[in-house]
Amino acid sequence: MRKRGIYTEREVFPQLNLDDFRLDLLPLVRREAQNHLTDGKRHPWMDMDDEALFRASGLIDEDKVTTETGFNLAAVLLLGKDETLMRICPQYETDALLRVVNVDRYDDRRIVRTNLLESYDELLEFSRKHLPAPFFLEEDKRLNLREIIIREMVANLLIHREFTSLDKSEFVIERDRMYTSNPCNPMQDGRVTPENVRPRAKNPIIAGFFREIGRADRLGSGVRNLYKYSKDYGGADPVFIEGNNFVISVSLKKLDSIRFPFEKQPIGDEKLHIEAEKQPIRAQKQPIESKKQPIEEVLLGLKLTRPTYANIMKLYNEFSDVEVFGRALVMKVCGLADGPAGMLIRTMLRHRLLDTVKGRGKGKYRFRSEFSGANP
Repeated sequence: MRKRGIYTEREVFPQLNLDDFRLDLLPLVRREAQNHLTDGKRHPWMDMDDEALFRASGLIDEDKVTTETGFNLAAVLLLGKDETLMRICPQYETDALLRVVNVDRYDDRRIVRTNLLESYDELLEFSRKHLPAPFFLEEDKRLNLREIIIREMVANLLIHREFTSLDKSEFVIERDRMYTSNPCNPMQDGRVTPENVRPRAKNPIIAGFFREIGRADRLGSGVRNLYKYSKDYGGADPVFIEGNNFVISVSLKKLDSIRFPFEKQPIGDEKLHIEAEKQPIRAQKQPIESKKQPIEEVLLGLKLTRPTYANIMKLYNEFSDVEVFGRALVMKVCGLADGPAGMLIRTMLRHRLLDTVKGRGKGKYRFRSEFSGANP
């Protein structure tokens, strides 16, 4: 493949049509592309229909051998439905792992198999859930170093992967470092630094699409940004190694004194902590009602995005902790398509906001009873 100099993202699948794609994501794509413009002009995608947008962004291509025209692999990866992805690229997945306490297996895991746009959001959410964001000032401006670093790492993980490889991509958070590893078609072998980096797009169509909507920057900027901020965040320069797998490793040693958000108590102090919490059984008895928390307070403590917070509140106001609901009702109440509705349900389950209801059919849920009613 290296000798042929081809881009596998351009493989054409003439049998596909618009029904195989997540067209409900295109309004978001247009909005992000428009917001990314800083000169006040109107982005061309805003005035294009769906097929014209696919063509303008290089997602409809011609097979140079058969001369057939159709959607290419880049289109499937960026905007394909989950079933389309599974049919065309079944080996594609990204494994996100947290290994801090249980280093032999994992403390938390998310296997991401959806399109690249939603994979980007899911991996960022996983990172925010488990990584601290310490206070940092650059001159007189506050920066979120965690956000800068994980955006660069996740974008590189998704954009520059060789998708025909059978190897999976990984995003792993450990106590003293986090790293990404993805199969790639290497342009150079060995360690990459700002001095020797040779920026070349592994998947130029996918990279161009991400740049157009502001989720990636120009080639080579990721190396420079991570070298600029990783030392302030984790205490050491990052490590880039390019080979059959491209690996980025960022130190977290500077954060040893900061407790990871998922940890309920410091490692090694379990026995002392448990003894300190012991109380007479009688003292533990409380009215059930006193244990309830306003759901708004619970949600604010989870650091959810505004749309996610708003949608969960809509559902709670509609169903409280009494009514049983499924994905179809989530779609109706929140005005969401099938994919985003499923993601919202997974988010609520992950944060233990829902109980699964048995005996009412597959995929039925109810809000947990420990939340008190939402304020009007």
